[in-house]
Amino acid sequence: DRDGREMGVTVQNVIDELASAANLLAGEGAGGTPVVVVRDWTFGDHDGSNNHFRAVDGDFVRQALRDWEFRT
Repeated sequence: DRDGREMGVTVQNVIDELASAANLLAGEGAGGTPVVVVRDWTFGDHDGSNNHFRAVDGDFVRQALRDWEFRT
């Protein structure tokens, strides 16, 4: 940072990195590509990566999606 402290991370958030790369490829708005498919990628061993997931009890998005149904 501007005070001279070195930035460091304790856990790599690989999922965020994949999402960022997909966003660059897809673009945004009406002219964007609606889907990006990632192939031949292996998650591998990333200690502590489970810390990036909320417990279902506190994750309102996952709770809502469980009850969601697509209707045509």
